[in-house]
Amino acid sequence: MYSMYKRTLFSRAAVAGLLPLSAFFLASCDPDKDKITPVVGSDSVFVVNEGRFLSANASISVFQPASKTVTSKDIFQAANNRALGDVAQSMAVANNRGYIVVNNSKKVEVVTLPDFRSAGVITKLRFPRYFAAEGNRGYITQTRAYDGGPGQVIVVDLATNRAVDSINVGVQPERILISSGKAYVANNGENTISIIDLATKAESKVVVGDSPNSLAIDRNGRLWVLCGGKVAYLPDYSVDYGNTTPGSLVDFMPNAPTAQNRRTFASNRSVPNRLQRNGNGEQLYFTFLNGVYRMNIGDAALPTAPIIRRRLTGLGVDPKDNSIYGGTGLFTADGKIIRYNADGAAQDSAIVGIGPNGFAFL
Repeated sequence: MYSMYKRTLFSRAAVAGLLPLSAFFLASCDPDKDKITPVVGSDSVFVVNEGRFLSANASISVFQPASKTVTSKDIFQAANNRALGDVAQSMAVANNRGYIVVNNSKKVEVVTLPDFRSAGVITKLRFPRYFAAEGNRGYITQTRAYDGGPGQVIVVDLATNRAVDSINVGVQPERILISSGKAYVANNGENTISIIDLATKAESKVVVGDSPNSLAIDRNGRLWVLCGGKVAYLPDYSVDYGNTTPGSLVDFMPNAPTAQNRRTFASNRSVPNRLQRNGNGEQLYFTFLNGVYRMNIGDAALPTAPIIRRRLTGLGVDPKDNSIYGGTGLFTADGKIIRYNADGAAQDSAIVGIGPNGFAFL
């Protein structure tokens, strides 16, 4: 299907103990360099900038909501005096550390928070996509090869940043969500999600809609799976809409995964993607048809009108105040983020790095 995999591979066409904002810049203790090492405040928002494909110019920008400014456009470079790598796919925060998945560099950079200094690199990966953690273990989704074979979840010892195990899942695994001792993986290259018991590492699959790409758990413990639909192509690589399936939104209780509610999108001309939830888990957000849609978890039908009418390259919802963050721009020059309130009204914007595709919140 036309997905983030094709964009990544073939064209450039997602804390406790932090210092206060007043301490945003601290002098580095590096005896070899007289430089300022940036640190982040407790309400900072990390912007994942994918960068240009086949170029080591991926970056992480830091947006400070209180001052409405980007206080570091490339915090990894500033803190470590080296480039982040090629294609920053996503970032997650766990245990006072940041985990940045760098897809085409085939690694995960680990940084300490709040100073963003390197704490190690998880290597020997293939095409990593997303990271999640529980306790002293991290879990990374990755595609081993783009040949239709199974993907993997790599299990990492977070004390050593070394892979200690792997679990086979479905084709092209994307986002991963951990809840109540289980990991849920969206297998974007098929119509299933994998459910992994983290204690036993046993994996099972549940059929959902075509090409699941993102997941969320609501306040009632229901799992929501957003499925993009299977995109068919003609010999000239244009989309064959006659054979393209529409996307769907599926929800179920984790203890009864086959008792599903399924809502099918009316149009197959767009891939619904980037499922997010608000802070209390009562509302869902996603991108579709060049807009952002909001849905209450109790609604029987999909929303028909967007609250934001703009095509975004990234979407995030701050759980603290439900602000909506969107990324815009091409993958050839610096992009822009726009902050909206919970109802979709634009509040402010700022210039960031190339190709903002996601956000991480402290």
